[in-house]
Amino acid sequence: RRAGGAQVCAPGGGYLFRESADVDAFAAAPHRLALRMPMGGTSDAATGAEEDELLFFEVSDDGRRHRGRLVASTTREDESIWPSAKRVESVEWDFSVKVEAGFGARGDGADSSSSSSSSRHKSTAGWLSALPVFEPHYQILMAHGLATGHVTVDGVKTAFANAPAYAEKNWGGAGFPSKWFWTQCNAFPKAPGVSVTATGANRGVVCLPGVREEVAGILIHVPRSVGSSPGEGRNEETTKNDAESSADTDVALYQFLPIRAGGEEPAEVAWSVKPWGSWRVSAKTSTHECEVVCVIDPADARPGSTTVLRAPVDDHRRGMEPTCREHFRGRMTVSLWERSGRGWGSGKRGRAILDKIVSDVAAVEVGGG
Repeated sequence: RRAGGAQVCAPGGGYLFRESADVDAFAAAPHRLALRMPMGGTSDAATGAEEDELLFFEVSDDGRRHRGRLVASTTREDESIWPSAKRVESVEWDFSVKVEAGFGARGDGADSSSSSSSSRHKSTAGWLSALPVFEPHYQILMAHGLATGHVTVDGVKTAFANAPAYAEKNWGGAGFPSKWFWTQCNAFPKAPGVSVTATGANRGVVCLPGVREEVAGILIHVPRSVGSSPGEGRNEETTKNDAESSADTDVALYQFLPIRAGGEEPAEVAWSVKPWGSWRVSAKTSTHECEVVCVIDPADARPGSTTVLRAPVDDHRRGMEPTCREHFRGRMTVSLWERSGRGWGSGKRGRAILDKIVSDVAAVEVGGG
């Protein structure tokens, strides 16, 4: 099934979806974060302009500029999923982003001339991202940014300055996971600049048809200005492996993945996720341990109080279906510790780098069957 689509989550659980069959109109730069998709339509009788010149979404300047204007598709929506009170008719946006942290590196303030590997952005799965083995692939593009501009929803304009921003992507042709969970937050009042992503999925293995695997990981970026002061239990090995942190970077990446990505030690990851309302993910390596817990207000557990999104399904011939549930006011609590001692599994919790930091504006999601 060939189509290009865009969907928008608006305040109060509002939702807009637009689709175009003209996928050949999509354009993207091969080696930079820049793309544009005209979204089709009819002529504008008032101005004489073609609607496909007016309806579009666009990312430019390596992800630092976002613009777009969309109106809802004429497709009849399922009232049981998207009641009329939740449907948005038009959205327009224009904002710029200052990138504070990419993935494992500083953002716009980094010295691009530095030859140090710590100053370059990294691949989430290391060299495996270049191979069509474990799909879909996953990459955090921007762990933390500050956005300034405006969004207009059904004629109501909201301007903002230095609002937290985050970006990631999936890609690959082997089909989307059959089920997944995702939590993300980079707006902690007492830990500005910290960015946390915890996600997991049941996905297929391309080279082994019919074989599926369950994977999960936690990725935490911590500015050097945030975190508890060093104390007892800090050893040479812990210091050496302090999350890709070095003298020429202002952000440390604590990476907990079940694979050896970018030379990092594989982590032991465990999770317990309810069909809706509770997410608990923990992980540890020989040098660090973390826990991410998310909950939502019981009032938001009712149908209609959150947003249902379309998502790719495992059979790509079916396109996008309403299999994903999203909420943007989750309560996330994060703890991150050093582990004292040497040898995998022998260490005990030592210094707390992040000691139960809390945010009430976490994004939380479950998807699939």
